[in-house]
Amino acid sequence: MAYKSKTSKEWFERNGVEPPEVVQHYSDEELAKKLQEQSENTVHGDWLQIGNTLHCRKCNNHGFLIGTDKILKGTDDKGLPILDNIV
Repeated sequence: MAYKSKTSKEWFERNGVEPPEVVQHYSDEELAKKLQEQSENTVHGDWLQIGNTLHCRKCNNHGFLIGTDKILKGTDDKGLPILDNIV
């Protein structure tokens, strides 16, 4: 359950709905691993950052959340995104 407070839990139970899922941001290591996994099976080269989401414009089949403290700087020679810390 995403919301831990008693009041929030009671509201969701009273209204018969599930609380929204919380999507965790990846750590730097997890983000690098995810990029590596995705790069093994797909062709890259044209990335787009929208807010804290990174999308592949070339195939439009994959994308993922990155931290709000990251900014897309470009791509490397393998077509993988180069991210930089902004904080």
